Amino acid sequence: MLDNNYLKLIHLKKVFLLEDINIKSTDWILGVIIFSLIILLIVKLFSKKYLIRIFSSTHNYQIAYKLFRNENNLFIRISIFLNILFIIILSVFVYQIFEFFNFKQELNNFQTYMIYFLILFIFYFSKIFIYKILSQIILEKKFFSEYSFNVFLFNKVYGIFLIFVVTFVSFSPVSFKKYFIYFGIITFILNFLLQTIRGIQISFNHKKLSLFYMILFFLSVEITPFLLIYKFFEFL
Repeated sequence: MLDNNYLKLIHLKKVFLLEDINIKSTDWILGVIIFSLIILLIVKLFSKKYLIRIFSSTHNYQIAYKLFRNENNLFIRISIFLNILFIIILSVFVYQIFEFFNFKQELNNFQTYMIYFLILFIFYFSKIFIYKILSQIILEKKFFSEYSFNVFLFNKVYGIFLIFVVTFVSFSPVSFKKYFIYFGIITFILNFLLQTIRGIQISFNHKKLSLFYMILFFLSVEITPFLLIYKFFEFL
């Protein structure tokens, strides 16, 4: 009985000892997390009101619509900061996922992260131009403007939330790391589903847009690119 208790104590000590935390791979990640928190602090200092509205708009379409209709220069600046924050922190999480599942990495840790950042930066901001092109083809500029606005609205909130997930993944004991990885993946999927639901909600307000165009749009612009980018990451 005593031996069993002793072994349990040894196991707990091993789990919670600092040596069980993956320090080597998180040195530069700490710098990225601090930088992300500084961006968030700047946004909060300059406009706490808009930050609260952005959070509220994810579960209240009317608030989101008012933000869309009343965009001003201050909100555009805040949006730029939060969109960049989202890509910075999502790139860290992608790096952590690939590291966790032992994907091959030819470059060092930070160089690999920078490649992921550039890919995601190009991916997300090229979507803006795709929305603009589609709006000219389908002649529904208002729909695509509002849809694009809402997609990035959800991403802003998710980026802030992801800071805490990335921090827990980086500095939690190895035994708990996988739970935060899976939690982050599940919430990413949930964020995508919420964007899709909001997109359907917006489409109902634009009756000129046919169901065929909506299905084609979601398949070509929202789902296929994620499959392609996954394959590209896998190739790296």
